[in-house]
Amino acid sequence: MASAPPARSSSEIQLAKCSEDLFQYVLDKHYTHKISELMDQHNEINIKLKAIADVQDVDIEPHLVQTDRVANLGKFIEWTESCGITMDKFKIKTIDNSYFALEATQDIEADDLIAVIPGSDIFSSLELSRNPAYEKVFNSNRLLRGMENVRLAFLLCVEYLKPDSKWKPYFDVLPKSNTTPVSYSPSELALLKGSYMYSDALFTYLNHARQFAYILNQITNHEDNDIKHLGVSSKHFTFNLYLWSVNLVSTRVNFIPSPGADMSLAPIFIPSLIPALDFANHASKANTKFVFDHQEYISEIYARQNIKKGEELTITYGNRSNYLLMLCNGFCDEDNTEMDSFKFTLGLPPPNQANQWKHAVVDPRMVFVSSREIILPVSLLEYTRVYIAKTKEEYSPDSDIKKVYEFLKARFSLLKTVLQRTRDSLLQKDNITANERAIRTYLKSEIRMLESTIMETEKFLA
Repeated sequence: MASAPPARSSSEIQLAKCSEDLFQYVLDKHYTHKISELMDQHNEINIKLKAIADVQDVDIEPHLVQTDRVANLGKFIEWTESCGITMDKFKIKTIDNSYFALEATQDIEADDLIAVIPGSDIFSSLELSRNPAYEKVFNSNRLLRGMENVRLAFLLCVEYLKPDSKWKPYFDVLPKSNTTPVSYSPSELALLKGSYMYSDALFTYLNHARQFAYILNQITNHEDNDIKHLGVSSKHFTFNLYLWSVNLVSTRVNFIPSPGADMSLAPIFIPSLIPALDFANHASKANTKFVFDHQEYISEIYARQNIKKGEELTITYGNRSNYLLMLCNGFCDEDNTEMDSFKFTLGLPPPNQANQWKHAVVDPRMVFVSSREIILPVSLLEYTRVYIAKTKEEYSPDSDIKKVYEFLKARFSLLKTVLQRTRDSLLQKDNITANERAIRTYLKSEIRMLESTIMETEKFLA
């Protein structure tokens, strides 16, 4: 006969109630283009997260206090040597006494093998599933089974809370600050108003709160489950910890093929954190590449070109627009002009007798992306034709396209003015923060794209 679960304290009962309250609130929330609605949700989520934090009563989370990464670097290098990670052709250098980069310590020829990281030292669900307790959780929990990035973030939380974790030397050199817009302060986030990044950051935050609430709910409810058997403390599994872990996964993730993957088809890739390799910074034209050898169960870094001693070793984070680099990695590439894009929305007012016909012709709200390849999508022109028509009789697929271009020119010009005003204020500001500097660079990218769309409308109207 199974023994009854131990009685819960009043604080545990209260924490379970608060986590359930948050989970029920975020459970049915879907993306909305209404900024006011997103902000209301954001504020309500933060109120509920504050209630959880008050019960957890963790004023200062020691595990998230930024330690001296540079001072911990020596122990990390010792750890890599003990693990069999080879780094004899490069070193980890510090930038501004806080950031890391990889620097060649000798001349390297194209196609040379630069480093080897054993698969057993790559932080991934593939490696951690060798632990039966983890494997059981992966198989039984629908969220962790279906969302691999969430799984990796949760595993990072679990291992990070273990004082004897194998990866502790690696954790001790990871940054504790969050750099993506999802983690911006309210004042920093406000600088993105006028950009679609603003609403995407709010909704991504909501998704992270939903994931956190689900996992905390599993830890705190009275029913037995496999997550509880991992020994995660409900007091220490905080939203700050989870937000830190998802930020790390977002900014440092690499992907390795699943076992037995046929690379000639469409293999499944597993998100992972690769120690040492993830200190390589991004470059659109990177001078290194990495491959994963399943037969040898190792990750290898090769030179794409000749690299001189003293040069920085770089990798590419993928063929990403500055929009994705900013949202997922927290920075922009000023030289990434070919990947400039601008994401925006047009939406109809709520249906009434006068505009009901518009709702029958197009979706109430649509998102459009203007890029270097397609500056003015045909779908945008057609939607705008409906949007600006005052009556059904005035609208037709063959109606005057000039009014469409005039409207779009005015709309893009207004958006450019809003973003330019914000960017100018940041250019004039003293003691600018790293996040504000990233915002300033990102706004420059969007302004460039808006200038291109305005020029395109002017060409037609000339």
